[in-house]
Amino acid sequence: MRWSMRDAALLREKGRELPPAVTAHLRANVREFGKDTARLLHYVYGTAPMRTAAPNEDLDFAVAEDASDDDADPPSLRMDKLSNKARKRLRQRLLALRQKRKSIKTEASSANEPPYDEVYYDGLAWLDSLAGQAFSERRIVVEFSDEVWKSNSRKGEDVS
Repeated sequence: MRWSMRDAALLREKGRELPPAVTAHLRANVREFGKDTARLLHYVYGTAPMRTAAPNEDLDFAVAEDASDDDADPPSLRMDKLSNKARKRLRQRLLALRQKRKSIKTEASSANEPPYDEVYYDGLAWLDSLAGQAFSERRIVVEFSDEVWKSNSRKGEDVS
């Protein structure tokens, strides 16, 4: 991370201005994507407002609201219903799971040679042979019409 700034009071103030359903989604997304900018951008560019916009246009968030009208009321946070004792027990379990996950990651990264055998590598070679000839390495320029931004194919769910 190049830089960071934290202003806890400003964060609390802005958090109170947003509806709880929004802050719950924000917290979940921050946990899910963390510092993985590529995954975050893939997610954002797949949302309805982004799929219906063209460069230099304002985003139409009504499209997202129309899509979310089908959803039921946002789920209530179950943590709010837990007693203090149950919350503490849950936090301890989560901490134990995080530590276990961290130790598994360290063990996996410390292994020098993955446990692949000859059959595995033969299978990879066979799959590569099915793909045909390798692409030639050359630089090409592709031009798209501006109409592509408003095409029906961009409005579908799968934009990959």
